[in-house]
Amino acid sequence: MGRAENRCARSQLRVGSFFCGTCRLCTCLPWWDGRQTTGCSARPVRWRRRRVLHRAAALSLKVNFEILDTPIRKAVVYLDPHEFHSTWLGNKAVYRTRMAMADSAELIILAPGVRKFGEDPAIDGLIRKYGYRGTPATLAAVSANGDLAGDLSAAAHLIHGSSEGRFTIRWCPGHLSQEEVEGVGYEYGDLKTALASYNPQRLHHGYNRVEGEEVFFIPNPGLGCGLTAVNCSDESM
Repeated sequence: MGRAENRCARSQLRVGSFFCGTCRLCTCLPWWDGRQTTGCSARPVRWRRRRVLHRAAALSLKVNFEILDTPIRKAVVYLDPHEFHSTWLGNKAVYRTRMAMADSAELIILAPGVRKFGEDPAIDGLIRKYGYRGTPATLAAVSANGDLAGDLSAAAHLIHGSSEGRFTIRWCPGHLSQEEVEGVGYEYGDLKTALASYNPQRLHHGYNRVEGEEVFFIPNPGLGCGLTAVNCSDESM
C-alpha cells in the first residue's frame, strides 16, 4: 500500500535476516503502471532489502495511488460481475479506499455478481458467524473461539473488511439478501435502486455530480487506491 515502514515489513525483514541471512533469496515487489506489471528483486541482506523495499514503496505510491486533497464524503465502487463473486474478493472496495474515506462518510459497493461471502464453504461460514465488526471484536472472537483462531487468514480478512466504525459500508449485492448482508455487520442497499442512481456506464473515475451530490466513483478497486495526503506517512499504518 505504498508504505515501507510498518509492522508487517519490519517482521519480514527481521525473520529474513534471522533465518535467511546467508541465502540467495529474491523478493518480487510488483507494481502497476496502468499498462503492465513489473517489479524489483533483491537478495535478503538486511540493509539491501530495506533499501529496495523503500524504493519499491516510493514507486508504488507514485504509480499505484491517487493522492486526494480532501477525504471522500461518498464513494461508489463497481465490482465487475465476471470478476467478483464474494465479499472475500470484493472487499478490495473497502481496504483499498478506506484511507481516503472521511469520518461518517458512506461507501456504496455495487456488486451484481456477488453471491457469497467466502471463496470456500469454511471461510464463508466463519464470515457469516463472526462478521465484519472491527479489530477489537475480531481479536476477542479469536481469543474465545477455536474455529476462528485456527484460521487467522479469515480473522485478518474480517478486520480488513471493516471501517472500524469510521464510515458506513453499504453493500448492494446481486445475490445476497438484506438479512445476510446485515447479519455480517454491513448496511444493505437494493442493487437495482443503486444502479439507477449510480449507473457505471455514465460515471467516470473520480468525482461526479449525482443528484446534486459529489460522488467519487471507482470502476475497479483492483487498480490503484485513493489515498488522502494526511494518510501518507509510514507510521500511520
